[in-house]
Amino acid sequence: DFTGLWRRSDVGGFNPHYTPPEGWPLSTTGQEMVDNFDEDQNPMVTCGNPGPPKSMIVPYPVSFTRPDENTVVMERELMQDKRIVYLDAGHEPGAPTRMGYSVGRFEDDELIVETSNFIADQWGTHTGINSSEQKNLVERFSLSDDGLFLMVQITVTDPVYFTEPVVFNHRWRKLADREVIQAPCTMESALLYLKGGRK
Repeated sequence: DFTGLWRRSDVGGFNPHYTPPEGWPLSTTGQEMVDNFDEDQNPMVTCGNPGPPKSMIVPYPVSFTRPDENTVVMERELMQDKRIVYLDAGHEPGAPTRMGYSVGRFEDDELIVETSNFIADQWGTHTGINSSEQKNLVERFSLSDDGLFLMVQITVTDPVYFTEPVVFNHRWRKLADREVIQAPCTMESALLYLKGGRK
């Protein structure tokens, strides 16, 4: 059961994401982005919210809910775009969006989510790395044995920015259940992204 509220856990080898990752198989386009990285390019400091996987690794809490047996909803605090994961067939993808179109399935104790149908997105993959319409995302979610941590293995394919698929891991820790906080974005609230990530 992945339902509940979770917050990024930056301990035990899971590092904050203030700069572009090192050692990734970047294309020429991707390498140019990293070489010219500047935090001022961060879309979140001007109220721009990227899609996944970047949206999944920011320091704001994330809520997982199951409104029905065929749907998982992921909602980030202060980021109003929700991710809907369909667990049954028959849904039309619709027009491409920043969040994409997600289809999930359970295999043993893992929730596997495959997402495509994206638009081009500033920093849509990771800090300092954009994503294109060709981005494809596979996430494998699992719980720790004690149920206090939610882990995910993320595989990103995007031939515009990478020469091969990229795999990285992320982790959240369990928070007490409460309502997700949402508020209109202002320049002041957008800067909380930077301050919140350094706690």
